[in-house]
Amino acid sequence: MNEWTRQQPGAGSVDDLRYAAGLRRSKAETLRGTTVPAVERAATAAGAQWSSVTAVAFTGAVAATTADIQNLVNSLEIDAAALDRYATTIEQIAGESHALEAKARGIHSDVGSWNRSLDRLTAEAATPGAPLGPSSEIARVDDLLEGAASKLALIEAQRDELVARRESADRECIASLTGLESRGQLGRMDAISTETTPAAALALLAGLSAAEIRAALAMNPNLADLVARAAPEDVAAWWNGYNLDGDAGTPASEHLALIAAMPAVIGNLGGVAYWARDKANRIQLAAEIKAAKADIARTRAEAATQRPYAVNLELPQQKLDALLNIKDALDTRSGVERQLVGLTDDNPPLAQIAVGDLDSAENVTYAIPGMSATTADMSGWTAAAQNLYLAQHAVDGGTAHSVVAWVGYETPPVPGYPDFNFGVLHGDYADTGAGNLIRDLEGFNATREGRDVSLNVVGHSYGTTTATLALYRSDLNVDAFVSIGSAGIEPVIGTADSVQADTFYAGQAQDVIPQLEAGDGDQWAWTGREGSGRANPMDDSFGATTFGTNGIDGDPAKNPVTDHSTTMKAPDFGYLDRRTESLSNVAFATTGQPERMSVHTPPQMTDTQRMLLEGMRGPSL
Repeated sequence: MNEWTRQQPGAGSVDDLRYAAGLRRSKAETLRGTTVPAVERAATAAGAQWSSVTAVAFTGAVAATTADIQNLVNSLEIDAAALDRYATTIEQIAGESHALEAKARGIHSDVGSWNRSLDRLTAEAATPGAPLGPSSEIARVDDLLEGAASKLALIEAQRDELVARRESADRECIASLTGLESRGQLGRMDAISTETTPAAALALLAGLSAAEIRAALAMNPNLADLVARAAPEDVAAWWNGYNLDGDAGTPASEHLALIAAMPAVIGNLGGVAYWARDKANRIQLAAEIKAAKADIARTRAEAATQRPYAVNLELPQQKLDALLNIKDALDTRSGVERQLVGLTDDNPPLAQIAVGDLDSAENVTYAIPGMSATTADMSGWTAAAQNLYLAQHAVDGGTAHSVVAWVGYETPPVPGYPDFNFGVLHGDYADTGAGNLIRDLEGFNATREGRDVSLNVVGHSYGTTTATLALYRSDLNVDAFVSIGSAGIEPVIGTADSVQADTFYAGQAQDVIPQLEAGDGDQWAWTGREGSGRANPMDDSFGATTFGTNGIDGDPAKNPVTDHSTTMKAPDFGYLDRRTESLSNVAFATTGQPERMSVHTPPQMTDTQRMLLEGMRGPSL
C-alpha cells in the first residue's frame, strides 16, 4: 500500500493504482478471449484421441481447468475493481484532507492575528489611567480564540475520521488482493522477467494449479519458451512433483490439465513422461492438420481472384501430407501400441514415434534414419522400427521393448536433378542432428532416471554419421550402437573406442554399382563413404564388431540385403526387413546377445565387377 501519515492520509499515486487496475482488466480480457477457447479447443481435438477412462479423466480435467480459468478472470476483475475503489477512496480522502488543511491554515492565521491583538490590548489595559475599552475588546478576542480552538478540535476529529477511513481502505484492499477468492499464487508470476532462467521459471510454476499455469502462460508470453529450454533433469523433478500418485498407468488429473494447457511444449519436453508427450502431441497434430487444411483452402480461395500461376500450394500441401502420414503411422499394428513422443512445426515437421510403451520398456532402441528420410514417409520408418521391435521380442520375449522411429533432424537429400545438393558428403546435417539426438537422449535418461533400462541406438546410412557424432560428443548411457549401411564415420572420431557406447556393432551388405547392379546389394553406402572421405566402420582398423548381412545359404529366415534401403518390397530385402540375416543380428545386438550373432564374411566381387575390372586391365598378353 502507498505510504501515508496522519497529516497526509490521502498520500499515494492514484494514477499508478488505476494503471494497475487497468493491467488486471487487460489480463482478464486476454484470458477470457484466448485462453478459455484454447483449452476448449484442446478438449475437442483430444476427443477423438482416447476413449474409456482416459477420455473421461481428460475431459473432466479440461472442464475443471476451464472453470478455474474463468475463476481467475473473475478474480482479476475483482482485483481491478478493488484497486479502482481504493484509488477513488484515496482521491476523496486527499481532497477532504486538503480542504481541512486549508481551513486549519486559515484558522491558525486568524489565531496568530488575534493573539497579537490580545498582546497589544493586554499591554494597553495595564497602562495606568487606561480607558475601559480595552477590557471589553480583550473579552471579544478571548471569545474568538476560544471559538478557533473549538474549530481546530473539530478539524482534528475530522482528520481522525480520514485516518480511520484510510486504514479501513488499506485493510479492504489488502484483503481483496491477498484473500483466497482473489488471484491465489498467480501473483508469483510477477517475478518472471527477461532475467528469469528456465530453472527459475519451473520453480515459480511449481505448486501452481493447471489453470494458474495456463493463465501465467497467457500473461507471460516468454514463459513457454523458458519451460521449453529447461534442463531435462529439472523438468523431470518439476513434472513428477505435481502429483505423486500419478503414473504412466493412471494419469493424474493435474497432468492431464497441463497437457491441455500447453500441448506444443509438453509434447517435446525432455523429462516429461512419454504417455503425456504422446497425448499432447496427438492434440497438437490434430490442430496442425486442421490449420494446414485451412491454409490450403484459404490459398485456393485467393487463387480464384488471382492468376493461377501466382498461387503456390506446394509447401502447404507438403506439410499436410507429412502430417497425415504421421497420423497414419500412429495406427496400432500387430497389436502393438504406438506413441507420438515428438512433433515440431517445421515443414515438413520432425517427429518421433515409439513402437511399444516408452515409459515401461526395459529395453529401448532409438533408430536414426539417413539420407532423404522425412516425415513424408513416417509410416515407412516406423514400419522398420516395428520390424526391429518384433524381432527383439522374438529373441528376448521376457523383456518389455520399445523402438523409437526417430526422425528428429533434417536429413540430406539424394543428390540429383533438379536439386544437386551434395550435403550427404558433408557433416553439416549430421552436426545439427547430433545436437538434437543428444537433447532427446538426455531427456530419455532424465525421464527414466533410477530405473533399470537398457538403451541402444541403431543408425542407418547417414544416420550412422549423425548418431556416432552424438555419441562421440556425449556419454548418454548407451549400451549398444549398431551401424547398418554406413555412409561413413567422421574422421574426428577415429575409431570405435571413441564412440561412447559399451559396444559398437557394424553391418554392411555387398557393395554394388548403382543402377548397373540393382537388386544385388547396397549401391549407395560405399559412394557416401568414398565421396566424403569418412571412415568405414567395417574396416578392421576401425575396431567395430562386425556381423553378417549377406544372407545364409539355405536359411529362408536369413535372406541377404539386396538394397541400401531398410525396407523393400519382395523379392528385394532391406537392412531391417523381416527374414533377413541383417535384422536378426541387429535384434541380437540390441538385446545383449552378441554370442548369437552371425559373423561377417567379406563378400567376393560380383560377376559384373570382375568383368569391369578385367576390361579396365585390358587383354592379357
